[in-house]
Amino acid sequence: MNMQTKTMNVEPIPVSIIKSPEELTSLAVEFGSTSNFSVPLIGTATPPVQILQRRPTRSKAIILVTSLGGLGSASTSAFGTVPAAVGAGTTIATTGTLPPGTYTVYVNISTSGTVTTADANNMQLLIGATVIGTLMNSNSGANTPFPNGPFVVIVPAAGAAILVKSVGAGSGTATYNADIIATPQAGSGGATGIMFASRQDFLANANNPQGFLVTSAPKDFKWESQQPLYAAAIGGGPITVSVIDQAQAGTQAQAEESVQSYDLSELGQEEGGRSAGKAGNEY
Repeated sequence: MNMQTKTMNVEPIPVSIIKSPEELTSLAVEFGSTSNFSVPLIGTATPPVQILQRRPTRSKAIILVTSLGGLGSASTSAFGTVPAAVGAGTTIATTGTLPPGTYTVYVNISTSGTVTTADANNMQLLIGATVIGTLMNSNSGANTPFPNGPFVVIVPAAGAAILVKSVGAGSGTATYNADIIATPQAGSGGATGIMFASRQDFLANANNPQGFLVTSAPKDFKWESQQPLYAAAIGGGPITVSVIDQAQAGTQAQAEESVQSYDLSELGQEEGGRSAGKAGNEY
């Protein structure tokens, strides 16, 4: 019995794409945050500050440098007193750590109680551990302030305290008093610029930092990137930088496809009398 196999040539069904998948839709700003950051001087023990985190939904961030600033004109005062039995190198008064810059310093000192020659001119002014000079006092024992100054004191980049200390041991019967007034000189402590970079290590080398440098103020710029942002002050500091971080809400990409098929009968096929017509598929 001979069996014959009949082969039919079936042409492919043409399909046309009516609408392709949409890309991620860009929406209006959904939310934002405002922050102020103290940007440290580059090359100090304080590392560059991160002013923006990595954010995939960031629309843009606005960075504002209002002023390259300085220390201003406000004075720092510190008063201290140590009763009898003052030892050698005893701290009488201290300002605490001051930001870097140049200061004009005046000091009033006095002694009270029973004084001896051991208490005469037995106080000195220091910046950190460095002696600026010996302070003079009347040594009357009447607690009469004796003025000293002005002194020009330069606080180094890392910051330091201005102090009054005893030189040697006191008589053991005198009380030591000191009052420090430190005033920043005009323009002191101001930065010459601020460097911005997307990586902290770009700002690690104070002699060769890499990034975007702002040298005038007021100045603002946009950071239209998902990447983080770091900042360090050049020439002085710290300097305040303001940040507005704006983010968008992303929607999942939506694919909308309409597939058009043709009636199989139009292709001359004996079977396949079904007609799909136009169908819409969404997923």
